Amino acid sequence: MKISGFGGPAIDAYLKNNRADKNKSGNGRTGDVAAAESKGDKVQLSGTSFEAMRAAKIASEAPETRGERIKEIKQAIERGEYRIDLENLASKLANIIR
Repeated sequence: MKISGFGGPAIDAYLKNNRADKNKSGNGRTGDVAAAESKGDKVQLSGTSFEAMRAAKIASEAPETRGERIKEIKQAIERGEYRIDLENLASKLANIIR
């Protein structure tokens, strides 16, 4: 596809103005971007947000076997066949409390 007739006074004025901004900033960027960079703006995240990002990453990389296991457990509950290993549960709860 060929585009012809591109230009005109409005486009020429924009390009001329854009070139002038690049020359003023000295780094090839427009004036607003250069000004923002020169201020040294920074973003600082809390430890909680880092932990949340880390947890989200781990969850996204986890295999889908957990979803399959949940489905199996739900079906066993519906059939009345799901049994809880109380000793195992008590042991895990004790480890959390300690």
